[in-house]
Amino acid sequence: MRHNKVKDLAKQFGSPFFLLNEKKIEKNIQTFRNCFKNYTGKFTLGYSTKTNPSIGILKIMKKNNVISECASYLDLASSIKAGYSGEEMVYAGLHKSIESLEYSIDKGVKIINIESLFEAKNLYEILKRKNKKIKVGIRISFPAASGIKSLLGVTYDRFGASFESGEAKKIADFIACNDQYFDLHGVHCHPGSNIKTSKKYKVAIDELIKLADYIESKHNIKIKLFNIGGGVGISEVHFYSLFDLMINTLARIFKKRVHYNVKKFDQKKMIQEIANYIELKFKKRNNDPEIMMEPGRALIGNAIDLKAKVVNIKKTNSGNWLIIDAGTNLLPILTLFTEYRTINSLNESFKTKKYSIAGPLLYSSDVIATNIILNEQEIGDFINISDVGAYFNSQSSHFLFARCATVLEDIKGNFSTIERKEEFEDIIKRSS
Repeated sequence: MRHNKVKDLAKQFGSPFFLLNEKKIEKNIQTFRNCFKNYTGKFTLGYSTKTNPSIGILKIMKKNNVISECASYLDLASSIKAGYSGEEMVYAGLHKSIESLEYSIDKGVKIINIESLFEAKNLYEILKRKNKKIKVGIRISFPAASGIKSLLGVTYDRFGASFESGEAKKIADFIACNDQYFDLHGVHCHPGSNIKTSKKYKVAIDELIKLADYIESKHNIKIKLFNIGGGVGISEVHFYSLFDLMINTLARIFKKRVHYNVKKFDQKKMIQEIANYIELKFKKRNNDPEIMMEPGRALIGNAIDLKAKVVNIKKTNSGNWLIIDAGTNLLPILTLFTEYRTINSLNESFKTKKYSIAGPLLYSSDVIATNIILNEQEIGDFINISDVGAYFNSQSSHFLFARCATVLEDIKGNFSTIERKEEFEDIIKRSS
């Protein structure tokens, strides 16, 4: 998008602003459907609503027959507001309050995936009181720990019930013994985040089959829905490894910026490998259950960019600093220590210069990038921070500055807001 067009949009909608491209969302949706088009059974594509729960985005997902995978009351209510029926929603949150369980039951959600025996018992009491029977699934924890997060003690084994420890079996036994309220319909496993290999999904599929076999052999219940989660990575974003962090630290000492090949990952190839593995596994079992995937980042991550204005330029002992009007209040997970993505200038200057980029917040960690070569900037120019669709809006805050608008470029090339710019009155109202 040309610089003058961005300036015009900023005058209309405010600066900074997120820009959402509907065509990219539809292209991402089609990638999954194309990969699963030869699966013998039914394939259901869901959207992990927590990734970006904007009602405008949910309306686009619904228009494309993508169901809403909800992790909270907010996700459920946002989906209903966007026009979803209960049958087009799945509830799979880590903590499901009594109120949210009652709400999801009343709305008739497609399935509730149970996290623990405690949750199953809570749900039983609600169903008994309401005298209702619903479809449920059992979420099992992913059995492996890997990557830099696990080295820091951040693992995925707290999500779901462990098959190895026997907790998942206990949940299955409890549900099967109370079949007047529960229809044990599915099993669910989410193998992680930003995954760029099919190996983890193959492990998840095998674990789900183990649980399904246990349920069928002990309770004569055939599982009809296998939900293999989301977490599919995107080629546009590189998540730093421990080695990357070491190299980046050395580079900053020498005032350099390391460039990563963000296009190396073949997402389509990985999804096709998953589809092929599923076809092979269930063909051997003479069984074609419904398969569900619920990506978030893979549907929305590369469909939103942030347009930010240069509001000051400072030359200091550490170098040339661009101060932009968007910081880690809007980009809470874009830090020096998490991920690499493309940042480029939008002006047409023929000269280049090395800059570090900081937001407007009054704390030292509000740094977006260091030692990056850009076209020479002037105050009032705009830069583009690419591929910020996943988690940025949903985790943004109004620390020092109100949250910005999200602008939609629709299929026809028209521009409109799907989330207006937050006003200070919105913030003050909560505390007045």
